[in-house]
Amino acid sequence: MLEFIIKHKIMLFRTIGILFLVGGIAALFWTKPDTALTENQIAEANIARMEASLPKSVVSAKKKPKPPSFMKAYKEKQKEHIRYLVIFFIISGIVFLAYSFIKKRE
Repeated sequence: MLEFIIKHKIMLFRTIGILFLVGGIAALFWTKPDTALTENQIAEANIARMEASLPKSVVSAKKKPKPPSFMKAYKEKQKEHIRYLVIFFIISGIVFLAYSFIKKRE
């Protein structure tokens, strides 16, 4: 097994580099923020607009509980970690590819 790795080292580095680079770019476009509103977000905006137009007594009787703020912080931290992971994959893919093209002195 070790002989195979040593013999095909350049091919393995190029393959790993291409896989990391393609995977990092795919993850980058996969995790891009949505520019369009989903149907749920449109419905929430419509409900909020209708509740704002109602008198105060009706709205106060039917309050929705707010989601905890730690979930929002958790999701933001998760997005940041995914962003760092994508950057790591792209840089490591470039490094593997660059290393495979460097000529060795003999």
